[in-house]
Amino acid sequence: MKSVMFGLSLFLCFSLPGAGQDPAPASTTALETQIRRLRQEMEDAHRQYRRQIQALEEEIRLLREAQEASAAAEEVSAEGILPPLPAAPPRGNAMNPAVSVIPDFTAMAGDDPAWTAGDPIQLRELELSFSASIDPFASAFATVALHKHGHSHDLEERFHAAHADHEDHEEEGEGYEAEIEEAYAVFPGLPGGFSLKFGKFFSAFGKENQAHLHTWFQADRPLAFSLLGGEGINEMGVSLNRLLPTPWASDVTVEITGGRDGSLFEGRRADLAYLVAWRNFWDCTDNANLEAQVSLMGGKNGERGTTRLGNLSFTYRYKPLASAKRESLLWRTEYVAKRFGSREEYDGEVHRLTDRSEGLFSYIDWQFARGWFIGLRGDWVDHEYADLEDKGGALALTWFPSEFQKWRLQLQRTSYGGLGVRDALVLQYGFSLGPHGAHPF
Repeated sequence: MKSVMFGLSLFLCFSLPGAGQDPAPASTTALETQIRRLRQEMEDAHRQYRRQIQALEEEIRLLREAQEASAAAEEVSAEGILPPLPAAPPRGNAMNPAVSVIPDFTAMAGDDPAWTAGDPIQLRELELSFSASIDPFASAFATVALHKHGHSHDLEERFHAAHADHEDHEEEGEGYEAEIEEAYAVFPGLPGGFSLKFGKFFSAFGKENQAHLHTWFQADRPLAFSLLGGEGINEMGVSLNRLLPTPWASDVTVEITGGRDGSLFEGRRADLAYLVAWRNFWDCTDNANLEAQVSLMGGKNGERGTTRLGNLSFTYRYKPLASAKRESLLWRTEYVAKRFGSREEYDGEVHRLTDRSEGLFSYIDWQFARGWFIGLRGDWVDHEYADLEDKGGALALTWFPSEFQKWRLQLQRTSYGGLGVRDALVLQYGFSLGPHGAHPF
């Protein structure tokens, strides 16, 4: 019996697996392989997600840089080569136009007759501007200016006999006069790539003529504007503009106006004035551009003759996008030529006369710090028919505490033909209330 039990025990020991052995070594190997595969897939997914996150972060960075560059470009007022549309009304107020109020104050000391014609301390102008979209096809802009018309008899008498009724003329300068400077509609989406402007507007005769007072780079107009009546060319008419298919940015503007400017055009009721302007625009670098424009204008005048005008203007702008609020430079030069024809009858014959005059101005406006600008202007005008020559210069320091305020101190010296050298020191202050439409670039 003992021998049987001993043999059975030996059989069981050799036939059954030991207690320390793996019951399924093949199953364990498969499980480890699956774990390694899952771990690899997780690592691959992690690397892929990191690449996607990095790509999204790079895209966000590029979008931010593009947004900052766009905002900086708007500060430079780079609104494109086409005539700008008026600013849209504020959101949530679509039925009402954007309204702005812009006064201009000056205080003056000196003996320059161009300034002594007004009060020593005065509200020179109060501009009321309105802009809105009429409908999806047109926008509108209007400006009403309240200002005083001073009479500089010293300057007038160089060309005309002295007026005996100076007191009557001085009374005309008392109080404020309301003048509609501009009131026009713009139709930008016409067939053939044309845009149309209809109403009363500043003519596209050069660059400076289209500027409102609060956008001037100096406290006063250049002397060459004496050839254009002092305040520039502003009439009722129609203006047609189109981009040209040139390798560079270029456009042409054709205007037909009423020809009712008393100092330049004042023919018969049916006589009109005509203008053509060709503008070209080149990017010199990413931070600088050059603009050149030639303008020709003509029409009948009140002396039974023809007035012909020519303008050649150059504008160089430098505005680093990286420091758009701290540094900039603008250099503008314009040449103006005027031919005023007339007909006179004496000794039984008709004689045609032509009064020739020309002028040139050039100025630099340099932004050297945030809100601070310094400008220098040179002027020259030759009144050939009167054998008089005017020349001078101005130095201006301008400070913008914000986009809505402006302080300017200007020192100028002018040599007037027939009057001699005159000086003026001018302090100018202006501010803006409410949203204001964009001005031409």
